[in-house]
Amino acid sequence: MRVLAPVVSLSLLVAACSDPAPAPFTPTCEAEAPSAAAQLPAGPHPDGGFLLIGGRRITPQGEQIALGGFPMAMARLGDRFVAITDGAYGDESLRVFDLTTKTVVATDTLSRRQGAFYYGLAFDGQKLFAAGGGGEDGNAGTSAVYAYDVDLATGALGARRSIPVDGYPAGLALTADHATLVVARLRGNGLTFIDVATETVTGTLQLPGSKFSFPFAVVTAPAGGRNEAYVSLWGGTQIAVVDLATREVALVDVEKNPEGLLLLPGDKLLVANSDSDSVSLVDLATRTVTVSQTLGESADAPRGISPSALALTPDGGRVLVTLTGDNAIDVLDAHTLARVGRIPTGWYPTAALWHETAGVLVLNAKGVGSGSNLGAGGESLSTMDLMRGTLSLVPAPTDDALAAGTAQVADNNARPQAVAPKLTCTGAERRFALPEQPGDPTPIEHVVLIVRENKTYDAILGDLEGTNGRPDLALWGEEVTPNLHALARQFAVLDNFYSNAEQSLQGHQWTAADNSNDFSEKTWLTTWGRSTHPISDFATAGTSPESGYIWQHLERAGIDYIDFGEIIGVDGNTNMDLSYPGAVFNTNVLDVDKADYVAERIQREGLPRFTYIGLPNDHTVGTTPGKPTPESMIADNDEATGRIIEALTKSPIWEQTVVFLIEDDPQDGADHVEAHRSPCLVIGPWVKPGHVSSVHYDNPSLWRTMTLLLGIAPLSRYDATAAPMFDVFGQQPVLASYTTIPRRVPVATNPTSALGAEESMKMDFTQVDAAEGLQELLWRYRMGTEPPWVRVARDDD
Repeated sequence: MRVLAPVVSLSLLVAACSDPAPAPFTPTCEAEAPSAAAQLPAGPHPDGGFLLIGGRRITPQGEQIALGGFPMAMARLGDRFVAITDGAYGDESLRVFDLTTKTVVATDTLSRRQGAFYYGLAFDGQKLFAAGGGGEDGNAGTSAVYAYDVDLATGALGARRSIPVDGYPAGLALTADHATLVVARLRGNGLTFIDVATETVTGTLQLPGSKFSFPFAVVTAPAGGRNEAYVSLWGGTQIAVVDLATREVALVDVEKNPEGLLLLPGDKLLVANSDSDSVSLVDLATRTVTVSQTLGESADAPRGISPSALALTPDGGRVLVTLTGDNAIDVLDAHTLARVGRIPTGWYPTAALWHETAGVLVLNAKGVGSGSNLGAGGESLSTMDLMRGTLSLVPAPTDDALAAGTAQVADNNARPQAVAPKLTCTGAERRFALPEQPGDPTPIEHVVLIVRENKTYDAILGDLEGTNGRPDLALWGEEVTPNLHALARQFAVLDNFYSNAEQSLQGHQWTAADNSNDFSEKTWLTTWGRSTHPISDFATAGTSPESGYIWQHLERAGIDYIDFGEIIGVDGNTNMDLSYPGAVFNTNVLDVDKADYVAERIQREGLPRFTYIGLPNDHTVGTTPGKPTPESMIADNDEATGRIIEALTKSPIWEQTVVFLIEDDPQDGADHVEAHRSPCLVIGPWVKPGHVSSVHYDNPSLWRTMTLLLGIAPLSRYDATAAPMFDVFGQQPVLASYTTIPRRVPVATNPTSALGAEESMKMDFTQVDAAEGLQELLWRYRMGTEPPWVRVARDDD
């Protein structure tokens, strides 16, 4: 990594002095007025189905059964029942679902002090084994595989028996003779072997590679086949082939983040590569890939379909592939891997099973969305607890139904651009401040992204007049954040904008890559819920999208940039300024000092084409004694924001600049519209002054807008299909400057008697969002009441 030297480029100064002033930019287009459809909030759609954050629609087929949690996998228990395992943020459950009565008939629930469930399930006809994943660090006996006897007449589960297995058990598979259970150890980079009869560990095997290989799924050859096990190494680009007799291991190269595995007739193994949007067909005789089949429009299409799990139809003729990013099941011909059609699903499908009589079963890990955390749709819960999974029961689809499903899925995912405001133009030349296509002319040369920490819209702008806010929910209203409010009035504010994250481990993926891949989505819940995936796991290849982050994207395009304070994707980020005060997430350094550093850079040499600025202090450190009060830290953050904008408005580059101001996630506060709704301001001369946009936008819309301005291709499938923010930009520049409003809240520190001081001292503020329960504490501190949402009780609270 190279540290930027803060020096003035003489050649740039000479060029700036000698080049003639650019000709005025004259738009020939203007944005249409937003339609009612473009302004619908996330939630139930008036024509059926649901709108997800960002405006994509889901129309899950079949009957929807509420489960709860974050369901991850299922396994058949005879003809009548299926077992479903969980990987939720809160309490986790193993469920038995009765296909006849369409009800859950048995449940075993674990709090995090008791242990965990995760991905793996295996059934030998009598015993059910479930991967225990990892319990909370330092909690003996919580990393285990659980065994149950199953009554196939009623679906009842016998008493849970725990088999200790270190290293975070994930995938499970029985050998052909059902004598041995093979366990993939996700954080142990190995396998454990369990005697099924005695339920004892008989051996272990370390796999080649680093501890970040993350063995995930495992399957074993059927009776009469090879005496082998096959393991997906989720954190890389390989699968492992293990000879169960000799314990010899061979590695086969596939594509990035291999996840689901499926044995096919003819000695073949199908692999779902979740980051590469593809499946690989491995010839087990030669241990080579014979087919790599993309599931996107083309092999070089932006990534984000995210195929994760595989299943075979009863006749063996077709393969089901869960597409977590497209909210669909892809149905492929098992022989050619050609697409037969698709099945629309709920939000984030994680597993599918085609049953001979019950049809297609689909697990939707995020159900139909979250809704408001005020309980407008029922139970009032915090954002992390609102994501509640469902089971879809879909009648066996005909080929005509699959064709119709293909069209429906395409319409659902194309909806953001289909309903968003378009440009209307006069003449043949299409000129607008926000280009329609990368490379089209624009007067904007400098794009700045300011990322702050953890606020819902209502928590910080609920008191802003003329917008869809609730003043009674404004935790940090105008008295604490006068600059944010003044900037919203002077420039443009978006009151129907959504963060795509529930917390920062996802949030910073979205702000630096416009994607939170399946590895991130299936691990952050256990990082927060049980502390078993350390945050360091989120700086590995497993969480990094195949195409990298914005830094690598810009470097490939030859566009200059600077990174002030974002560590995500740092590998290969040659322009991270380590002289930036605090360098990375550091709430001990004042945000105004960071702002002054940036302002001095602006005054000295301007800014490159793209600038990322992290201002994290509105995260706060709770009421930790001796540390700044929450109001003091948020006021510091607010004044810092004003100082950066003031410096830009008074600089020579202002007329060619636009600033996007967001929070990385919506953890802090309640929101009456939807728990993911979060503030977004667009600031610049070419922005409509005093504009309130209620068009439905999200992080991908933000990135779609910024990549168009930078003249580069989309980062991911998400921004490739997102709506650009055309309605925010005007026809001519308004060059009014901005003057920072000094903080209205005095500098102050928390006394030892502060409400929540003892709780705050137990929280970890050294890393991004490692302080569970902070949002509830801040509400109690600020409002003097219990929060209007309910965080699901934990047995160690």
